[in-house]
Amino acid sequence: MNYKVISYFCDLDDSLYYKKCSVDLLKSLYKFNVEYDIKEIESLGSYKLNCTRKPKYILDMLEVVNRPLLWLDIDTVLLKSPKDFENLPPETDVAISTSMSDLRGIKASPLFFNNTENAKNFLRRWIEAIDYNLKGDIELFDHEPLFGIVNEFLPKIDIKFVGPDYCAWPGKETESTVMVMGLSDVDSKKESLRKMGMTEDVIEWQ
Repeated sequence: MNYKVISYFCDLDDSLYYKKCSVDLLKSLYKFNVEYDIKEIESLGSYKLNCTRKPKYILDMLEVVNRPLLWLDIDTVLLKSPKDFENLPPETDVAISTSMSDLRGIKASPLFFNNTENAKNFLRRWIEAIDYNLKGDIELFDHEPLFGIVNEFLPKIDIKFVGPDYCAWPGKETESTVMVMGLSDVDSKKESLRKMGMTEDVIEWQ
């Protein structure tokens, strides 16, 4: 399918981590001649709030461009052309990368959304789940609610999966790896991870 890659970035400090990442992503998109729409937007003041606006941003972009979209986190770099998403059957509503053979390995990037009502309903439900967490001051990002949403929609709509090596951590690439994901270590993210109960060794690995 003829999709467009989308993403956004907004920095929280003078390190300009995400702006620098955007340069690397844009270079790789240009290298493989992938159409994109990547924007710098205003920060909401924390890593959590900047992450959790993702599904609303994707839904709004679907309504604007009226065509399939492939979301990539801004700290992604392509190693190969992401042709698997071009070759998805036309009835596909959503496609997700997973690092395991079951839903435990679901990743929040890359995420493919066809321009279908099913895909839009998936995004609306994801937005609802995030809003519930935010109102309850529950310390979760965009990724955690995604597991339940996929499980809920799997029997209802056409969801495809790519993986497990399709999108890899830095240093974990294989011959099958198409893109590498980043490991943000901004202070705001670390503080949220502490509130989630993660230990310092896990936080520093993140």
